[in-house]
Amino acid sequence: MIKKILSRENSALQRMDALTDGVFAIVATLLVLDVRVPDIPPNHSHQELIQSLIKVLPSLIAFAFSFLTVIIYWINHDHISQWLKHTTPNTKYLNLLLLFWICLIPFPTKFISEYPTEQVAVMLYGLELMMVAITGNILFWYMAFRTDILQDSISYKTRKKYFLKIIGGPILYLLSVIMSFVSVYISIALYVLIPLLFVILPKAELVNEE
Repeated sequence: MIKKILSRENSALQRMDALTDGVFAIVATLLVLDVRVPDIPPNHSHQELIQSLIKVLPSLIAFAFSFLTVIIYWINHDHISQWLKHTTPNTKYLNLLLLFWICLIPFPTKFISEYPTEQVAVMLYGLELMMVAITGNILFWYMAFRTDILQDSISYKTRKKYFLKIIGGPILYLLSVIMSFVSVYISIALYVLIPLLFVILPKAELVNEE
């Protein structure tokens, strides 16, 4: 009986991970579909070719930092999944809420790539990523502090350390949105820097810290 219960719990966790991996893969693919080769006249000069490529540059930049952001969230999600013993209905719902906001990332990415100097486009991008960060934080907070689904080897200190690391995400994106009232270029620079910052931050290890 116990083996059957554990088997169902493992199956539920595997299904949640499979769905999550699929959504992340689709979103990452959709991002690159918006990067299109520019239209170049048949008898173009070298300068015209360069100018055409420059027109595509905002799309390439938007794709680059959005793709990096998606991959970082997938890495963190995979990292946390390794800490789980099983899942719960509320965990599934919170995970679906996170995937909802992840799925929306291609829209503001395309918007900001086409209108990089428009404050509305820049703000919308920041608000979207802020919602991704908030739901990701809520998901981890619930798993770490409101349930017993994490492995026993993950101490309270480790959970708190990890949460303090990721809680900076929503704050930084909110700051980026606010800075758009000063300059959209400052906000865009922050959108580029934020995922890079989380790349270099140390990862919490799967160990028990006394």
